[in-house]
Amino acid sequence: MIPTTSMVNPQNETIHLPLGLVSLELSERSSNSDSSRVRATRRRAFLFLLPVVLLCWKNYSFARGQEKALLDTVLWDGATTINETGAHGSVQKASSSDASFDVQSNLHQYNNNVLSSTTSSSSPSSYHRPQFRQIDVDEDGQSFKCGVLLFYHIPCTGGASVNKWLLKLNREQNITYFTHWGRSPAARTSFAEKMEQQLNNTLGPSEWRFAHAHGYSLLPYEDGANLDKWRDTVEIQGCQFIVATLLRDALGHTISQVKEKHHVELKAAQNGTLLNLTFAEWVSPPRAWSTQLDYFLFNAWAREMNPNYTREEKVRMAVEILRKHYDLVAYNNHELFRTTVLKMLGLNVNSYQIRRTNVYKGDITFTMREFSLLKNVTYENGDTDWIDVVKHVYGRELDYLGN
Repeated sequence: MIPTTSMVNPQNETIHLPLGLVSLELSERSSNSDSSRVRATRRRAFLFLLPVVLLCWKNYSFARGQEKALLDTVLWDGATTINETGAHGSVQKASSSDASFDVQSNLHQYNNNVLSSTTSSSSPSSYHRPQFRQIDVDEDGQSFKCGVLLFYHIPCTGGASVNKWLLKLNREQNITYFTHWGRSPAARTSFAEKMEQQLNNTLGPSEWRFAHAHGYSLLPYEDGANLDKWRDTVEIQGCQFIVATLLRDALGHTISQVKEKHHVELKAAQNGTLLNLTFAEWVSPPRAWSTQLDYFLFNAWAREMNPNYTREEKVRMAVEILRKHYDLVAYNNHELFRTTVLKMLGLNVNSYQIRRTNVYKGDITFTMREFSLLKNVTYENGDTDWIDVVKHVYGRELDYLGN
């Protein structure tokens, strides 16, 4: 705290100035004859402190400007958008210069560019809406004429309910549905091969197809080139390639992972073994489960890949992957996912409700210490920061501020 003249009193007092520069000792007595000297001392103290206060304010303003510049670069400074509009709708798309994307090889250069970037204007008018891919379906429900919807299913986000809903559309609307996933890395190669087989069969003039990616079938932080190739294959036919996912509150997702501890302990007990893990051991790396951010980036490889990256690197990668590749991101909003897809297909938005499935019906009790551990894990891993971006961009939580 910067001292003020109000701290001077009739008793001997030492005032320590900020930054450790000077220690100024003021002595005053209660005698009326010394009042003029006290006023002079106060004036000298004020004149001495004024430049210190101004210097501190200048440094604070500079730091805030640098913080704003970094935020602008990471979240808001995107490529110029191109609105590709067909006869039946439009998709907002990043510029074609972003066609090749390899996060791992370009991460170091990207981080350096972000950390060294500055902005020339700090006025509110310099802000603009981030250039993320976002599907734009006409409000009157006019459909896209044809396309492929690739749904990336992150565990504990309600993806099982959406997957069953897609299967219902597959059966009742005769929409081709494809999935291939497993519990080994080989599933990734098989998924890519089978996906290309699906896409190499020319789409009909009003045909839609669904693809469901789950455990080990997709490695988002490395599969940007595949997503670009698949998109090109579909769009060259005059159809739309829509990459979609569901996301939820960061801490809520982490809490839901505790169910896995119950499942693992139950399975161990059924096999005649006793799994004696404390809660602290369960949430500490290397974990037998993945947070939402880790699963989005690394899928089922999270335990092997996560230690290689810092929290800041993971948040940057995840934001960039969303910006470049994802057209439909539903944050805590299955209804948005449902109505958007039905509009794409030209179906009545009041039909085909999503029924909740795979719901955990047991009780999970936490102590305050356990809850605090989960909250810290969520923040330190980067999930809190990443989902904060998602809430602003896709949850539209700051729309009340205007453009």
